[in-house]
Amino acid sequence: MTEEWVEEDGDIVRDILGRGLTALSKLNPEGRLTLDISVYSPSDSEHHFRNIAFHPADQRISDTTFDFCVASNAGHGWVDGTTAPAVPAATNLLFRRQTRRRWEPNTLGPLIGCFPNLEELHYEPWREWGRLLQGFTDMGLKQLFKTLTVNTLKKIVIFEDLNESLIAVNSTGICKALDAEPVRTACAKVSAAFAAASLSLEHISAAFMIDASLFWTARQSDWVWENLLSLSLTSRKLAPEALPASINEMLYAAAQTATKMPKLKIMELWNGGLGHASVFRYENAKAGTPARITWRSSWDLQLDPRVTQAWKTMAGKHRIWEFEVRNEPLGSGEFLRSHGDAIKALTLVNEVACPVSLSQIRRENIR
Repeated sequence: MTEEWVEEDGDIVRDILGRGLTALSKLNPEGRLTLDISVYSPSDSEHHFRNIAFHPADQRISDTTFDFCVASNAGHGWVDGTTAPAVPAATNLLFRRQTRRRWEPNTLGPLIGCFPNLEELHYEPWREWGRLLQGFTDMGLKQLFKTLTVNTLKKIVIFEDLNESLIAVNSTGICKALDAEPVRTACAKVSAAFAAASLSLEHISAAFMIDASLFWTARQSDWVWENLLSLSLTSRKLAPEALPASINEMLYAAAQTATKMPKLKIMELWNGGLGHASVFRYENAKAGTPARITWRSSWDLQLDPRVTQAWKTMAGKHRIWEFEVRNEPLGSGEFLRSHGDAIKALTLVNEVACPVSLSQIRRENIR
């Protein structure tokens, strides 16, 4: 693809997006409006991505679903050098993984700013193909989270997707910087910026882009998540080859951080992929049931007594005295063909991605 074609495509999508936002800006802010923004070519499933399908996020509202294209260079302005209009009617914003090109952070910042009443943000970008590109993208993500100042925002769901087969094919071994990591190493600065931006939220989910260990490390002594009800994070430490001591240390740090979340009802720390899946879950007491921690996994882990005690103490801060520990083995991970299968097997309580996206992942990884 030549530079001229790229620029021509950019002009087209900027025009479409600008006209779409202008039309939406005239709607009155009544009730809840979800804006599902996806970019794809109708011929994708006919050529390079034959096993890939594209669907509305909710078939029941498909007649009111808007598909817009977003340019990766916001510096040109949205339409003829002008900025995009405010859209006060939209409360939910979806950038789903069926957009095969990655949503660039420097585009998302100005775009998110167009929605003054935004309550939920779902962001499902693709992991970069190489370490060098990932480094540049991480710098943009750090800045994006630092400037994420929508006061109405209550929920963020981030799901950084990958295709393990395509990553393997595109990694030549000739230059390490140009090849993707087999297992994503989250950037400490991105995790810290995200942690700082999350303090006022009610629901947080971040998969693969953010690591739980780095989230705990970033916490400042005076930080309190006053409104937080649910938290879901991944960690590369939750893997069968990881040292049990390292895993237990991470789970202990999670309990210490949870004491700064006075309204927390559920926390899920998980990981999954080809052949493995695991989740550590804390659930606050409900009517008729005690507070509990659960280890559900395709591999064994012995929880340290101090980890169990730390979570029991955390529950006690909520004046909950009944507490139980559960172990739910999944058996062999041979049936887990992808992270999509892992998520289904773990029966995660928190929403970690759009349900349609999870169905697409499982479909695309049928072997």
